[in-house]
Amino acid sequence: MVPKHYLLYAAHAPVSNAAWAFTQAFWIQGDMRAAWRMVHPYLRRRWACEWLCNLMGHVDTRHRDQAADAFLEDWVDHELWDSFEFSQTSRISMQIDHSWGVRANPECVTLDTLLVTLVKIGQVSKLAPPPEIPLLMHYDAVCGWQLLGFHGEKGMTPSWR
Repeated sequence: MVPKHYLLYAAHAPVSNAAWAFTQAFWIQGDMRAAWRMVHPYLRRRWACEWLCNLMGHVDTRHRDQAADAFLEDWVDHELWDSFEFSQTSRISMQIDHSWGVRANPECVTLDTLLVTLVKIGQVSKLAPPPEIPLLMHYDAVCGWQLLGFHGEKGMTPSWR
């Protein structure tokens, strides 16, 4: 008979693997295009809207809406993508490498949403806990597990305000 904790780890493997795949693509390799396919469309719109809001004086409203719609795709084919990709990967401040890992037993937020935590492995101290990065992962029957939010940010409606 298989111990219960092994079954629990096996059940959490798909969400942990998806969180780690995003981590590798975005933080370790700096490959925004690969990471983008692992991002939920809701977060894609929020991310694009936030970035495009910073360009308000440089991009007209019609073009901004077209860009936000284009950024919903898995493979973005839009003239602003390269600028977006560069701006996002060049401002990565967290030094995440293969010394990080996914904490076992993600926290259940809803039936299809789990909070997965990345932790720096090997830094155990009672005085200073290891650095952590929470990743909110959402399950979709078609796409599987996708990143819905990160760094503990509050959920907000994608908009221009």
